[in-house]
Amino acid sequence: MNYIDEMLQHLDTMGADDIIQKIGGSFYNKGIGWDEILKYPKFIQDIMFLIDLDTSLAIDGDVLINRLDLVPNMISALKNIGADNESALLQRIYDEYILSLDYEKEKANEIWDGIINDLYNKMYFTTGFDIWGLLNDYVECEKEKT
Repeated sequence: MNYIDEMLQHLDTMGADDIIQKIGGSFYNKGIGWDEILKYPKFIQDIMFLIDLDTSLAIDGDVLINRLDLVPNMISALKNIGADNESALLQRIYDEYILSLDYEKEKANEIWDGIINDLYNKMYFTTGFDIWGLLNDYVECEKEKT
């Protein structure tokens, strides 16, 4: 039994912040494969995808380099918590990046890099928009359904 399975047995005694903190504190230390994560309730998945999004942005300043395959899940997680502007921005970043892959010209890639960077600069981590409050409210609501 891993830390998520143990935590799920005690959801009724945990607040949303406790759940988010528990996952955040264990996520990278007690690695669980992404395929295994997908078997958990959607709100647990969403916590993990948002933590990974935030970590990737903080460390790499980008999610397209190492997490391209996870971006659709990150977009979905942002939508699920009600961060519609953030999900739309990340969707545009993802779409622009996919479009840029069709062009091999260096000048075209420089243009796309500029577009993508401009979009990143409008996201929560540079604007101060609080996705964590939205996540907390979402988890509190969803844990009651479990």
